[in-house]
Amino acid sequence: LEAARDQRKQVDFASAGGRATLDSHVLSAVRGALIQVVSNSIAHGIEPSDERRHLGKPAAGRIEIQVSRRGSRVVFTASDDGRGIDA
Repeated sequence: LEAARDQRKQVDFASAGGRATLDSHVLSAVRGALIQVVSNSIAHGIEPSDERRHLGKPAAGRIEIQVSRRGSRVVFTASDDGRGIDA
């Protein structure tokens, strides 16, 4: 991921639920939002590798996007194993 490389962070990316089929216009509509969510996870959630090792975590952070259907709706869920935002 370019955002991880720019911030010198190691990130493993995973996706699940790829069996859900989407119309191309739906995917086009959510693409930018999904990219922003992943970028925010990298920038504000995933710690630098040395900090992660100090905390007993793997050097590479993990970000997962899961796609599921709920009735006629498609749901995208993003999660990461970082510290989260500093509220």
